[in-house]
Amino acid sequence: DVDMILLATSTPNNTFPASAVDIQHRLGMKHGAAFDLQAVCSGFVFAITTADNYIKAGSAKRILVIGAETFSRILDWEDRTTCVLFGDGAGAVVVEACPAEETAYIGSHLGSDGKSTDILHVPVGGTAEPLTAENMNDGRQYLTMNGPEVFKQAVTMMAAAATATVDESHLTADQIRW
Repeated sequence: DVDMILLATSTPNNTFPASAVDIQHRLGMKHGAAFDLQAVCSGFVFAITTADNYIKAGSAKRILVIGAETFSRILDWEDRTTCVLFGDGAGAVVVEACPAEETAYIGSHLGSDGKSTDILHVPVGGTAEPLTAENMNDGRQYLTMNGPEVFKQAVTMMAAAATATVDESHLTADQIRW
């Protein structure tokens, strides 16, 4: 019954193929599309919004949206400023078309800020600086974070996105239950 699988993850099993196609195969699904979406902390929100847009466009009727991370693989367990904040976990929902009056989803307001990539990142391991025998144990293969700056930006941006979503949906904050 599922037309598509969207997997939000920053820690896929492989660079490619997408981990979503492995899930598709394991479910015995031989139709539809399956792909990974990488947006780190915002990944699940981006995936839900992507699913909503596919459904609104008529490209899919039922989409399995999964958020899954294995951050334990990229954490420095000696760095107590990060390892206590990140972990492994997964969750999934099925998003499907329904009449507007039956949905609890009112929308989203997505945004990105590329100027701040240095405040939360894994310096080594991508194509810009591949993981090598020389840099494998220098600590740069782990997640690094400027915690106070990440917190400040997250709180500011999340509040602005929530307000924009409510405004764009022509609602007031007191009409929101969750």
